[in-house]
Order: sequence, then C-alpha cells, then structure tokens
Amino acid sequence: TEYLTKDFEGAYSPLGSIFTFAGVRLSDSQVYLFAHNMASGQMFGSLKQFTNDAFLAANPQAYLYTPERVRKLQVEDWTYLQADDPCFSSRESQESSARVTLVTCVGYFQTPKRLAVNTKVVETRTAF
Repeated sequence: TEYLTKDFEGAYSPLGSIFTFAGVRLSDSQVYLFAHNMASGQMFGSLKQFTNDAFLAANPQAYLYTPERVRKLQVEDWTYLQADDPCFSSRESQESSARVTLVTCVGYFQTPKRLAVNTKVVETRTAF
C-alpha cells in the first residue's frame, strides 16, 4: 500500500501514485489505473466531471503517456462500481480493442464505491 502515500520515486507524497495491479502491462487488453480522488482536482480528483454529459461530450478523448508510447483514448462512458466488483479481477477485455479504465474513490472518506471512467485505445504511437 506504499503507493497510497509515496510518489513514483518513492518519496512521501500525500497525493500517492497512479497505480495498477501487480504484473499488469500497459499493453494488456484491459488495464485499470487507480489514483486518489483529491479535492484539489489533482490525481483523479477531476474524473467526476465525466459524470456530466456536457463535459463528456466536450472532452471525449484522453491521452496516456509513457516513456515508450502515447496512447490516445476514446472516453466511452462511466459507471459506479463497488471496490470488490469482479471486473477488477479480470485482466482480459472481452472487447476487440484494448481498454483502459480510470478508477477513483467516490467521496473523500473510506467508501467501497468507485467511479470508473471507461475508455478504449484508438491510437498508439511512439513517444516523442
């Protein structure tokens, strides 16, 4: 659980880190990325904006940057899930295209409810 209070370099950070399940590769057919829901909007604190239809229509795309690749994501929909939802134990997508789901807690206190923003990878290119 170190990722909850440390940055990607291992230094203390109240923001924590964006993380996924152990053993997951960003090239897998289904990737779940988790981060804190910060009141400041940092990390995944602004994901809740996708629950607004007008915001979703105006912001249909996102980008996932890694040192090797840039993935263009098409935001498809969002849903509320429980933290123990069986979908989180699946490493494979049933869809033909790769999927990335961005997940954060709902509210600012411990709760089993999660907001999941579902995207599909529509383009991948070499980074810079």
